[in-house]
Amino acid sequence: MKRGALTGIIYPTGGMSALEYEANTFSSVQSLDRSQMIDSAGIGGGLRIKSIKNFEDSTCMKLLSSKTYSYKIPGTDSSSGELIAAPKYYWHRWNAYTKGSNAELNISTFRNSSIVPLVNSFGPSVGYTWVEEQYADGSKIVYHYSNLSNTQNDLLQVTQGFNTPEPSPYDRFTEFGMTRGKILSENEYDSNGNLVKNIELTYRSGADQTPSVCCSNLVAEAGPQGIEFYRGRIYNRYYPKCDPVSKSTTTFHGSTSSTVSEIYHRSDRHLVRPQSYFHYTDVRLLDSISQTRGNSSQERSFKYTINCDNPSALSLFNNAFDLRVVSERTYRNQSLVMEDLTEFGSFNIIQNQTWLLPKYEIKIYPNLTSDTLITYISYNTKGMPNYYQVTGEERTSLSWIVNGCLVGSKFIGKSFQPTGFPDDCHISSDWMRDNATIYNASITDDGMMYLYSYYPLKGVASITAPNGITTYYDYGRMGVLNLIKDDNFKTIKQFQLNYRLK
Repeated sequence: MKRGALTGIIYPTGGMSALEYEANTFSSVQSLDRSQMIDSAGIGGGLRIKSIKNFEDSTCMKLLSSKTYSYKIPGTDSSSGELIAAPKYYWHRWNAYTKGSNAELNISTFRNSSIVPLVNSFGPSVGYTWVEEQYADGSKIVYHYSNLSNTQNDLLQVTQGFNTPEPSPYDRFTEFGMTRGKILSENEYDSNGNLVKNIELTYRSGADQTPSVCCSNLVAEAGPQGIEFYRGRIYNRYYPKCDPVSKSTTTFHGSTSSTVSEIYHRSDRHLVRPQSYFHYTDVRLLDSISQTRGNSSQERSFKYTINCDNPSALSLFNNAFDLRVVSERTYRNQSLVMEDLTEFGSFNIIQNQTWLLPKYEIKIYPNLTSDTLITYISYNTKGMPNYYQVTGEERTSLSWIVNGCLVGSKFIGKSFQPTGFPDDCHISSDWMRDNATIYNASITDDGMMYLYSYYPLKGVASITAPNGITTYYDYGRMGVLNLIKDDNFKTIKQFQLNYRLK
């Protein structure tokens, strides 16, 4: 069963994770008509994670952290696994769909492989309601998930043009599988067994709020006396868009506690898109987040390129299907505090090509006064800003490396002075040292130049200030920042991680 399973991950930074597995188990199975859960314990197909151990390197000599997992119903020895259907190889005398209006066919089906109705099942055959993640020091987190027993199924729609109402053994229901495996609660306990944090979530429900497409797995077969019948059915395939509508977080401090409640407001849009070909697409937008803490409330509301008042931003959506947030309003106790707004403009990026990109970052206050925080002056060919100005400060120019992913240098001053790094260059500390005569951090009459170097897959390796002093950064095997050193490679700051080992 474990053959071919992933047992270890060696990271480019040098650390390693070891994975241990065990067989899936279950204590209940869904009835064939999907109307109830039946008590039935056994071993399910496939594997589940038993433990994850993180080591400093591939020798596995120094253990950094470990986690073990339990899948039992709290306070019992029963598995919280639920099986979607028991294997079934024989179906006795079912009414098949036939083509002829006067035809009727009763057929028995037998196969040497299970004919459980799994064709339109969403997700794995076994799902767990409870998962306990325990650390070596005795602390743990208990997760509660939605499962078959607290989700719903949908009867398949009637297929037009067939004589009998009975489906084939394969497909009778359309499962709301996207509602399985959603975290309902999360309880965190310290090493003494005391509850320190509780998180509760709720989700939107109902097929009327979940978009779907009509699918078919109908297969025509020839029966006795030339009667044609069908296996399979037409059913709805629901999109996995079961979003949380509320979240409550309670933190416990001895005998006291504090609770933060959040409510998420979303809207669905059915859009017509003419690009490439005429088609429809569904999107779900987060409109606002309302937060309550004691007697205080705060709300953040969002406007997107699709529903804003800015013609440039609307053009960005219409031409490029860009659905970014362009406005965020903050309210406290129902009073507007501020609005953060992005305005767009046209920039010549490549010859004969104009892109719509952010031009101003603006903050608007309740009295309708506003401040322009950042003005973007120009962009490079990858659409990254290479020249901008923060209000009240000198202009800043950036040179980008690694195909526009990382900043190679930053110049703050009156004039635009890029360093001219090769665009695909991967700057490291060694590269910077070898090319010091070409690229130098400096202070001039026009401004100040900063230089940056990087460790691949880790982070910043060094930052050289305009005065020529370089700060170096060292990372551990797992890619975590350990040391910060000065220009003479003397440690000026050290970070120590506390792993849950004892």
